[in-house]
Amino acid sequence: MKWYDLNPDYKKTENKVKVTKGATSTTKSDSGSGTGRKIYNSKELRGIVTKKFPTRSRRKIWMSEEGKSRGTPQWEVTRESVVSARAKHKQKTNKWVDIPKNELDKGAISGQKRVTEKTGKAYWRGAYTGKKITDPKLIDVDHVVPIFRAAASEQFGDNKFRKLSQKHEFVRNTKNLVISTRKENRDVKQGFGLSKWQPPMKEARPKYAQAYHDVFQHYGMKMTVGEATKYTELTGKEPTVGLWNQEDSNKMNTWMENERAKSMRSRNK
Repeated sequence: MKWYDLNPDYKKTENKVKVTKGATSTTKSDSGSGTGRKIYNSKELRGIVTKKFPTRSRRKIWMSEEGKSRGTPQWEVTRESVVSARAKHKQKTNKWVDIPKNELDKGAISGQKRVTEKTGKAYWRGAYTGKKITDPKLIDVDHVVPIFRAAASEQFGDNKFRKLSQKHEFVRNTKNLVISTRKENRDVKQGFGLSKWQPPMKEARPKYAQAYHDVFQHYGMKMTVGEATKYTELTGKEPTVGLWNQEDSNKMNTWMENERAKSMRSRNK
């Protein structure tokens, strides 16, 4: 991926970045005759673009589908595979039938079960509300542990997501993906994590908290104090992952709030 191509408007700015075929990059200055040149290494170049377009740059880096040499997450492919795999084709009807004797629980004499029939059209259930979704265009595939949260771990010294391939793997990990609607995901959840948000459907909260914890365990991430407290409240269990102290938790929460605010301002423009 080319850092300076993260936003097409970047090339229209006064200082246009030109990248050479080496490990360094050059840019022409606007002062004097315009012949002055400054050498940037890749880290400095990344800083320039991130400073100019912080939110878009970060999201593009994690969600990028460009750059075969650096790995391709193919987010749209992942999204469609999740939507397809989690489509439901059977639903319960108002019909009841007797349960065969070989399927009865021990000690039961008789019983009935509701008949399920295959529907002509696929449907989905929102993981956070339990509501039925019949139009695939309304579906959003959401990250249980938000990208904001993983980016915060990287920001505060966690090496789990330093490499671009690690970012891509996190983005497309289906264990961290659930079906929701655009409204649920973007207007209600808004990238909040466990300490700030819980599913509106009470029955979904323990499952959500456990899934959140399991993703942390998979990547060896550490929970903030607020996340650990909320996990215990919703599941009745103590977390088995590492924990940040209160001071670091507060710093991380502040950083995520600022990033989220930038993202919202960018969306509303």
